[in-house]
Amino acid sequence: MSEDILTQKELKRLLDYDPNTGEFMWKVTRSWRAVAGQVAGTLRKSHAPSSPYGVTYICICVNGRNYSGHRLAWFWVHGKWPKNELDHINQNGLDNRIDNLLPATRGENARNMRMHKSNTSGTTGVHFAHGKWMAEIEYNKNRIYLGFFADKKDAIAARKQAEEDYGFSGNHGR
Repeated sequence: MSEDILTQKELKRLLDYDPNTGEFMWKVTRSWRAVAGQVAGTLRKSHAPSSPYGVTYICICVNGRNYSGHRLAWFWVHGKWPKNELDHINQNGLDNRIDNLLPATRGENARNMRMHKSNTSGTTGVHFAHGKWMAEIEYNKNRIYLGFFADKKDAIAARKQAEEDYGFSGNHGR
């Protein structure tokens, strides 16, 4: 992994991090984009399969390699890279305060995603299709269909029961 190339010592030589604001500032001038005293990073939309809603994150180029700001924040504070993903607890991908970052598996991180703007049921995993309410849940990267229901309340109840059955204790981090 390219993250292993960057050391914490080198990161701290180049950038300062404020855990209360989540901002990185350049300590040294590296180029016209990286000037000492300026806030580091650019906005980048994630198009990863685990982020289907185009979440915006901060990306910082260090020594010719791009790093996510939240992963750099974790490394800057803890001295090691997170093993899996990091969840932004408040769902704001631009908020890289260390208190807003939580190690998470892909599944935990996915459960903390915002509801899709086209959702009309008000419940994740429940939507209207083919004249009925359909309930589904994703577990271990597998989509499990829970059934079609004439009543939205029944579909929501099936989804809630599946969350209990599969050990989902609400949204991770919230």
